[in-house]
Amino acid sequence: TGQTLASLFACSEEDFLRFTEGSPIRRIGHERWLRNIAVALGNALRAGESGAAEALATRASHPSELVREHVAWALAQRPAPASAAKPAQTAGSPPPAS
Repeated sequence: TGQTLASLFACSEEDFLRFTEGSPIRRIGHERWLRNIAVALGNALRAGESGAAEALATRASHPSELVREHVAWALAQRPAPASAAKPAQTAGSPPPAS
């Protein structure tokens, strides 16, 4: 339908029911829909897609433990900053050990 993962993740249960009317996807329910999109957003976050972390943060305190667990997993997929992954080399210092 041309919607982004972030916009789908923002759907209320009422929006979900309206959006999925007549579709087999409706059977999984809103909670599992959010879980699945959280996983997709985590994969997008790992790939460096902008906006994924912000979308995930909106559901970090969701009433459903299932959704919260998957949001936490997804947020943990964020790549470490380059400076944390590899120590910076300063002038005159030896290159970091590999």
